[in-house]
Amino acid sequence: MKAGTRRLPLRSVVRIRAVGGRYEKFLSDCLDRGIPLSQIEPIEEGVQLTVPARSYRHLHRLARRNRTRLRIEQRSGVWFRLRLLWGRWGLAVGAAAFAALLWALQNLIWTVEYSGISLAAQQTAAEILYDAGLCSGVWVTPELLEKGEQALLQWKEVSWAALNFHQGRLMVEAAPALDTLSVESNDPVDLIAAADGVILSVNAQEGFVCKTEGQTVAKGDVLITAHQPDRNQTVRTAHPKGEVIARVEQTFTCEQPLRYQVDAPSGDLKSQYTLQSFWGAWTPFEKDFPETGEQKVYHRPVSVAGFALPATLTETLWIDHSAQWMELDADSAREFARYACMSALYTQYPGAQIRTSTEKETWSDQLLSYSVTVCFDANIARAADVEEP
Repeated sequence: MKAGTRRLPLRSVVRIRAVGGRYEKFLSDCLDRGIPLSQIEPIEEGVQLTVPARSYRHLHRLARRNRTRLRIEQRSGVWFRLRLLWGRWGLAVGAAAFAALLWALQNLIWTVEYSGISLAAQQTAAEILYDAGLCSGVWVTPELLEKGEQALLQWKEVSWAALNFHQGRLMVEAAPALDTLSVESNDPVDLIAAADGVILSVNAQEGFVCKTEGQTVAKGDVLITAHQPDRNQTVRTAHPKGEVIARVEQTFTCEQPLRYQVDAPSGDLKSQYTLQSFWGAWTPFEKDFPETGEQKVYHRPVSVAGFALPATLTETLWIDHSAQWMELDADSAREFARYACMSALYTQYPGAQIRTSTEKETWSDQLLSYSVTVCFDANIARAADVEEP
């Protein structure tokens, strides 16, 4: 227990002062009649003592007989604390009514808890449940829970989902979807070159190799074939699989205007709040949003000092968009154009390793014509349909 804190004693006692008269005879009479006395301390012209609260009313007759005056010094115990509420029935009735209200409202959703999915996925799951009619403040029915489960099961990000509701708490259990295995086609397909280049290495897990390291190939040449005759001219079939790393030189071009028009937020915002609970929805200030612009809706559970309430606050945010002119300086335009060219390179050849690059730019009125010639190493093997021999 911390220093300075005092426990509330369960036993109710009275600390009194008995002075004057024959106080010694008063103590003897109390003991003869079985009245328990404790903590007896002598004081000037009398004593201090402690007596149980239930026995205090028996002391007055004995004190008058012995001409002893009694004075209460201190009262302590549960009984004296409860006496403060005696006659104040409103407090007890209010507490009972509040407890009955909480018990009656336990079929409402007070809080929603998630298990098995990430925080980002929880936001999406909350939106799905809201569209299905499940949010804080909603009266839960078995049909509504079934509808929410079906809505979650149709979400491709989870493999299974379950909803459990108990005493105001909606528990959402789900498991993220696993990556599905791709089924390879039974049709044999050759691997051909996606660009001109010089082969650096060939790694064929399956199929018949047509080109080897050091050879120069052109775009469309067969690198690993699916068919090859044996000594007896019997055609053998395989499903080519592997990669062919080649050194390729290719030019990527981009035209970047220095001044162009974009649709961007203008800075004009409008918001509207709606409080939704079991009594319905209430909007303090309704607003008419224009049809143009962007509109976003956010749903947040309501809580006061960390205590969840059965209600949901919906914020509707309207963002105005307008056509704006963007102007770029020379360095920014060059960076934009280079980024576009590099994006095209890595989109066409994932994992490419650049060896050298040569840039060329031509400026005209409000336009940059940018080209970059890149020498890089990349996998150039691509699948191509072939006819059966």
